[in-house]
Amino acid sequence: MNTWFNSRRWGRRPAAAPGQPLQATIVAKSDLDAAYRRGRRDEAKRHRGSPFLAFLGLIAVAAIALVIYLAVQTGSFTNGGAVVDSNLQNASQTVQAPVKRAADKAGAALENAGQNLKQSAGDTPSKSTP
Repeated sequence: MNTWFNSRRWGRRPAAAPGQPLQATIVAKSDLDAAYRRGRRDEAKRHRGSPFLAFLGLIAVAAIALVIYLAVQTGSFTNGGAVVDSNLQNASQTVQAPVKRAADKAGAALENAGQNLKQSAGDTPSKSTP
C-alpha cells in the first residue's frame, strides 16, 4: 500500500540505496526546452475554455443583473417580472406584425396565381383521344 500512495502517475525514478549518491542525468538544453514547450502547450490545452459557453454565461449574468435591477427599481420581483413580460410581449408583437403582413401578401399572391392558372387552363381546349 505504501507504493500506491507514493507512486506518481508518470513513474518515479528508483531512489538510491542508503549511502549511495544519486546519479545525475545530463539533459541537453534543446531537450529541456522542447519538454518545457510541450508542457506549456499541454497546460494551455487543458485550461482553454469554450467561447460559446463563455458567451452564454455572459448573457445569463446580464439577464440576472437586469432582473435584479428591475426588482430594485419597481420594489419587488413580481413587479419586475411584469415589466419584463410586458416588454417581451411588445417586442414579439413588433416582430410578428411584418411577418404576418408578409405571410398575408404571399398567401394573396399564391391565391391570385392559382386563379390565373385555373383561368388559363380553362381557356385552352383540352386534347382528348377518342
